[in-house]
Amino acid sequence: MEQLAFNIRPCTPLDLDKLVVLIEKHAEFEKAVFTTEGKLASLEAALFGEQPPLNCIVA
Repeated sequence: MEQLAFNIRPCTPLDLDKLVVLIEKHAEFEKAVFTTEGKLASLEAALFGEQPPLNCIVA
């Protein structure tokens, strides 16, 4: 069996564009109404603000 190699790490501001796409695809799968408008700024504030209410890890 082939082993996959990946790196789990904290999300950085460089990951935010891809994170918005991931959220958009999940909303599409769930058949939920979603717009990307303003999401990048909202995620940046929620993840990297002074007292961020969210944590995110990526692989």
